[in-house]
Amino acid sequence: MLAVSTLPTRVDPVTFEILRHRLWSINEEAGHTLERVSGSLIASEVHDMNTSIMNAQGDSLVLAPYMLVHAISMETLAKDVVGNYQDNPGINPDDMFLSTDRYLGANHRMK
Repeated sequence: MLAVSTLPTRVDPVTFEILRHRLWSINEEAGHTLERVSGSLIASEVHDMNTSIMNAQGDSLVLAPYMLVHAISMETLAKDVVGNYQDNPGINPDDMFLSTDRYLGANHRMK
């Protein structure tokens, strides 16, 4: 694994486009998978959902082309998970988090 200080700060335009399109494709496939496995017509037919690739701080790097308003709540939830659960129980590579926190990540008013 490369140390942060050895990573290049700039990449050439061709490499940038290759990486950008690859990340977009990975994230878009996550959205298609969510559509196929979801039992909710809201996700599979209306596309009222989104997927994102984020950095370790919870900032979105790539968003799928669904409801972009979800980007705000996804970042809020991710930053909450990083801030509150990084040490206990810990966050490991390949961990995934699902949340239904009505105060942090809901775009629709819960009753």
